[in-house]
Amino acid sequence: MRRTIVLSSLAIILVGATFLLRSRSPQCASQRPSPTTSVAAAVTPAAAAEADPTTVALRAIRSTGDIARAGFITRDDFIGSIATARFAPTLKAVAGVQLTQFTTAIGAAGVPAAEVVWEELPLTSHIADTTGGRARVAVWSVLIVGVPGHGAGRQVWHTSMIDLVHDTVGWKVDGWTAVPGPTPSLAATEAISDLPSVVTVLGWVPVGEVSG
Repeated sequence: MRRTIVLSSLAIILVGATFLLRSRSPQCASQRPSPTTSVAAAVTPAAAAEADPTTVALRAIRSTGDIARAGFITRDDFIGSIATARFAPTLKAVAGVQLTQFTTAIGAAGVPAAEVVWEELPLTSHIADTTGGRARVAVWSVLIVGVPGHGAGRQVWHTSMIDLVHDTVGWKVDGWTAVPGPTPSLAATEAISDLPSVVTVLGWVPVGEVSG
């Protein structure tokens, strides 16, 4: 059942074009945050043991792009750092399908995973339920997406419900569903920024994290 729900959220994401392929230009490559640094710093055993379920859920949201960009072996490491052994295969499968289907749909099949930009930014969250060693955290986030050479970047809003369980090393993701919205609209007079401008600010340090 979880697999069905998660895969249905894939359709929501794909319809909204929720991936952003990194430009192959040196400018965009130099501005891209390092996936190895951002994820590894967030999911060390010590950090996991100290983190509360909300913090772990937010880290999971931020890590989705890193998982998609990672190589086959590194992806296993990333997923194993945030997900339970039971849920990890489902999360891995969904990440791979999302990347393949999106790049194929836009005619960019064969683009190396390391060049993909997929930045999901959590905005608000709350614990929807907690019982013993289990918790459910709702997260409202925005995906900043686009493809160089295919128009301006896009924004895709959705709310994720992340189920977590507590094991010997801390909280881990054991389920993940998503629904679209709530989605605000742009002001009628708001100008649409070009893609390089969006890529520039995506390279800044996320709010709540420490640079360096």
